[in-house]
Amino acid sequence: MTHYSKGSEKPPLKGDVLRLYSMRFCPFAQRARLVLAAKGIPYECININLKDKPEWFFELNPGGKVPVIEHPNGKLISAFYKSVLGQEGGQDAIKKPLAEFENNLKQNDKYIGGDKPGMGDYLVWPWFERLEAMQPQILSEFPLTQAWCKAMKELPAVKDCIHTTENHVKFWEKYRAGDAYSQLIGIN
Repeated sequence: MTHYSKGSEKPPLKGDVLRLYSMRFCPFAQRARLVLAAKGIPYECININLKDKPEWFFELNPGGKVPVIEHPNGKLISAFYKSVLGQEGGQDAIKKPLAEFENNLKQNDKYIGGDKPGMGDYLVWPWFERLEAMQPQILSEFPLTQAWCKAMKELPAVKDCIHTTENHVKFWEKYRAGDAYSQLIGIN
């Protein structure tokens, strides 16, 4: 699996397939991969080394952020964001939205909107995947949320896009240390 870095050339588009510019551990890019997989939309994934971005990537998104979706006709869809991993406000800042999520699940069946997974489930899943990996003890206070996480992990789209807890932990250790190749964790 290639991760494009400084000095690389932009690969040519492949026919009539969407192209997703991603980084394997980015939760925002993972949401895009989840939705594309759940909807059965074929796409080509191009991973960007976010610590050593290729020059041509800034032409697609001047902010240098992923995900970016490139339509075969050349039109672009990009997102700008800031990532927070519960570093502000401690566990209390995480528990309040978890309590709200738990209450939402009480009013529904298995998933956010009922008995089948929907867009809302896929959009919030990447955060819960990371929460389970980085702060699993917090979820013990929220049994419905734990059951939802277990159900989500059984979905084919999630199975297709999930990272192991071990790889999440290794990634964040290396990423925080400034390792330009941290996104290669888990690639043999």
